[in-house]
Amino acid sequence: MKLELVEHVAVEAVSGLTIAGDRVVAARGGARTIVLDAKSGKTVVELPEGAGVLAVDSAGELAVVGEEGKTVGGRYEWATSLWNIGKGKKIATLAKNHPDDNIAPEVFGPTRLLAMRKRKSHCSFCLYDRAGEKVAEHELGDVLLPFRSVMSGDERLGAHAYFTGAAHLVDLTTGKSQKLAGGALRIGRQHDKGISSLAFDSTGEHLMYHSSGSATAHVWSVRTRKAVPGKWTEASSTDAFFLGKGALVLVQGRSQDATITVHALDGKTAARSIAVGERAMCFASLGDEHHVACAGATGFDPSAAKSVAVWNAATGRCAAKGVVPPPMKAVSVLAAARGRVALGDRKAGVALYAFG
Repeated sequence: MKLELVEHVAVEAVSGLTIAGDRVVAARGGARTIVLDAKSGKTVVELPEGAGVLAVDSAGELAVVGEEGKTVGGRYEWATSLWNIGKGKKIATLAKNHPDDNIAPEVFGPTRLLAMRKRKSHCSFCLYDRAGEKVAEHELGDVLLPFRSVMSGDERLGAHAYFTGAAHLVDLTTGKSQKLAGGALRIGRQHDKGISSLAFDSTGEHLMYHSSGSATAHVWSVRTRKAVPGKWTEASSTDAFFLGKGALVLVQGRSQDATITVHALDGKTAARSIAVGERAMCFASLGDEHHVACAGATGFDPSAAKSVAVWNAATGRCAAKGVVPPPMKAVSVLAAARGRVALGDRKAGVALYAFG
């Protein structure tokens, strides 16, 4: 298999990448966000100045865009809108926001968008259709502002997790909310140890959160709403994500001795640990059953090699290596999806790869 460099797009200030279908959204701190064609590297559309993509659907057709705001009567106000990013056109305004009542888009499903609405200390889940019409709102009550919210792939369930590690499961048909048992972080006053990621697995049967500050991963069974025991609760990690239908990947990223460890959620199969060496600082799932992309990130660690590779977590072998364009000397952003990988460098742009 090959990891083929498709195009190097020389743009500056790349701060984030999202791959969605055949499009790559490149956020650029201090510059306009651009949408690239993943096959050619050509710019599909450039968003207005001050606008940023807050969420994008898996096909790369729709995106929620946060527009640049302004101060009105001493209060800052901004708009959140639904866009067709292929055509660069606004479809509908989702909300006119201000600090005491605002909409934070979280994730697209096949037919609906999940967003968190915050009115002072009162929160709710809002669901929008693909035309930007609100179809439901489920009250969550007076709760701490969640650090993360997510929706299952079949759109039946939502979940939100807090700074402390407490998490709730919400039935998106009835709005019934239930606390998940057993999740907590021993954070004290260390505010860097909140929830860094929250995700359902592809079946919707498990929910996971990860705290990079606490180097902790936690998994629940959606059916029982109880914590799933496993070796991952004893291991430290810099990142975590589900892989396929029944595996949790923990990553320990370092410049020379990084590892990918694959845990079976059924607890019957021994964990597999894969040493990936210098390809160590950035990791992402390709969205299939086996493959994990990783890149040496000299922007984080001067001793990390400039590299990009795809590993097969089932065999423990490197499936493909790629060449990082010479101008990219401080790779700090990695995104991956089925058949595609993208690297970002704040000064030297975006490198697009095809894998297969």
